[in-house]
Amino acid sequence: MFETASTAQANATWVTHTATDGSLVEFSGSGIDLSLPATSFMEMLCPIGVRHIKTGPNGFIVGVAADLGITSFSEEYTYQSGRLRIGETVQYFAEEDRHALLRLALWEGSKFGMLTSIYGGDSLALFQVVNAVNLEEEP
Repeated sequence: MFETASTAQANATWVTHTATDGSLVEFSGSGIDLSLPATSFMEMLCPIGVRHIKTGPNGFIVGVAADLGITSFSEEYTYQSGRLRIGETVQYFAEEDRHALLRLALWEGSKFGMLTSIYGGDSLALFQVVNAVNLEEEP
């Protein structure tokens, strides 16, 4: 899911990135470093509605969770050759003067991970989202 390949061609570098949905995306350019891991984002229709899925290096995924206010996790599972952690936080929306419970699932493989979230719901609802994705790292 996260394999990257690069080569130099006439002073230009190109890289093929396998996106979250399995499609291949090619980037090229000169004077830029395309050898670093990439991130992906997609919207997916699953049993509980449209959900956002973010993927990238583990540090990026954990950083996104921290930016959303989740730095500790109440549940942890071995799942699809990786670690699945679930955490939650309460977010405040000042413009609407309301609070909402944000639940987040973070899957970490050996180098790369995936993140999705829901407002409200429970762990089962998050599992429905995660189960709709085949999580696999390519060497």
